[in-house]
Parts: sequence; C-alpha cells; structure tokens
Amino acid sequence: MLGYVNFIMCICMAIMSLYLCYFALRYQAKHAKYLLTGGMVFVMFLAGATVNPVRKGIGVVYDSDIIKTVQEINAKEEGKWITEELGFPIANYLLMAGVPVINCTNTYPDMERWQQIDQENKYEDIYNRYAHIGIKIRKEESQYEEKFKLINSDAFDVYVIPEDLEKLGVKYIFTVNELEKFDTDGIIFENIYEYHQYKIYKINV
Repeated sequence: MLGYVNFIMCICMAIMSLYLCYFALRYQAKHAKYLLTGGMVFVMFLAGATVNPVRKGIGVVYDSDIIKTVQEINAKEEGKWITEELGFPIANYLLMAGVPVINCTNTYPDMERWQQIDQENKYEDIYNRYAHIGIKIRKEESQYEEKFKLINSDAFDVYVIPEDLEKLGVKYIFTVNELEKFDTDGIIFENIYEYHQYKIYKINV
C-alpha cells in the first residue's frame, strides 16, 4: 500500500478526512456547508489529477504479437474464426484484429448459423439471445449431454464435433488445447502458430 500511496499522502488524506468529518458534523453551522462542499471538490480533484492512467492509447492491442499474427494469417487466406475453451473476452479480443469471430459477443443471435447444427430447433430458447458464447470441441456426441448449455442469462456454451465445425464454416481455431486428437478421416487440425500457451489451428478438409 505504502509503495503506491507514500507517507506524506497518507498524512494529507488523514488531515483532509478530519476536516471533512468536522464540517460534516457542523453542517448546519454558518459557512460549514460551503467549506464541506469545497473540501469534497478538492478531494475529488486531487484523486483524479494525481493518478497516472494504467494504459494510454491502443498500442497494447495493435502492437500485440497475437493480433499481428491473426491479421497476417487471415490476410493470406480469409476464414471464420472461433476461440475454443477460452472465456470472455478472448473472442472479442480477436475481433479487434478485424477477423470474423463466430463466438464473439453476439448482440443479436444468428439463428441461421446455430440452426445448421440444431436443425430441430431444440435449443432455440438458449441461443436466441444476446450472449457471450463459449465453444468446446469433443470427438463424439456421446461426450456431452446437451449441445447447447445455458451458463447464465447472457452466456451459453456450445459443444461441437469436428463435423459441426465444417457445417459452421470454421477455418481457424484459437485455443490453449492440443486439437490433433480430434482429427478425423476428412478433417485435419493443423497447428500453424504457438505463442506461450496459445495456439492457432487451421482446419483442413
């Protein structure tokens, strides 16, 4: 605490707190309300004017190695993206690279998209909403109970098999998992990039 707020600042804040408490107790006294208001304005000004911003500008996003790589990959061969088993807001982060991300926050539901893997509209009440969307890949349908699972009122998970990804037109997957285990006779998951724990896979059909 004292590494951020030094001793002198602590003394100043203590004095100002006593000042405000005194005039708050004497609020009905002549001029007390004006002194209290002036003191509060001063504290608010001091709190805002002496704090350096944590970040300045948008360089932290567009100078990112991940963002640059995503842009380069998509420039060579455009395709739809998903994030796999990565929570909010990673999908929205990739969206800032200017690539189409299926499971970014959907302000309006894409009914046509989800009906490609829910042809009987069994889960329409789950995906017909504003939502943050998680996608989880499984080898077979027997490895999950429900294809769409409501997490809370504005979030749901989708369990997909490799064939579902083909139906959805997914080309690239951003994940922390190894996806080679999901290869099928007609669908190959190719690891094309790694950065720390993050990986980008390209789906070859």
